[in-house]
Amino acid sequence: MSLSKLEKLTYPFSIRGAELTAQALTIAESRRLSRRFPQYDFVGAIGHSRQGVPLVAVSEEGQRALVATCVGYGGDRDQEAAVERLTENERDQIVEAMLVLTFETGGIEFKGVRNGKVRITVRGVDFRVRQLHRPMLDGLARRFADIDRIVFQGSPVVQLFDCSEPAINAFIAAGLGFGGDPAEEAAAARLNLVEQRDIIALMFGAVPDDPAAPPPRLAS
Repeated sequence: MSLSKLEKLTYPFSIRGAELTAQALTIAESRRLSRRFPQYDFVGAIGHSRQGVPLVAVSEEGQRALVATCVGYGGDRDQEAAVERLTENERDQIVEAMLVLTFETGGIEFKGVRNGKVRITVRGVDFRVRQLHRPMLDGLARRFADIDRIVFQGSPVVQLFDCSEPAINAFIAAGLGFGGDPAEEAAAARLNLVEQRDIIALMFGAVPDDPAAPPPRLAS
């Protein structure tokens, strides 16, 4: 099956006549936000309780950036400024919807290993995860300088999470057998950041002993 079978996880709002859509965050969206506001390192929050997920920034600017990111306008300064028009309760609703979509919706079901490939199900769609091998890495490194630095120049593996969004999407697509397919690489952005991170962990060989358990996490 293909990533294109999956839908982006979203939740529509109608707030005082305006139509807004909260969405699950990806690794790239979370990292883009946390580079400006380290309090919002949602990738690092994976595996912790909801109480450990940061909700309030130390500044109004950070809160606006968070809300704008939740509705798909991360980094758009005009949209961030427009968040001022929302009440505190409206902001909280949007952020809560993002958290539910990102951390409590979807996920990976581990199905075991067959012929060297890890079988998983993501929201009812079956996939086979391929562990990293040299031809895959060579192909990705030729296309993306940030992946080349990690694979062949000794940068820490966790810096993969700081790669560009196209590089992360291509990495995931390659691990699912769709390397070089533009449509499937774009569709990797439909996975939420927990699903993305778990697939990457499986590609690095972090296969759980218990089929019911989620893949072990890579350190952030």
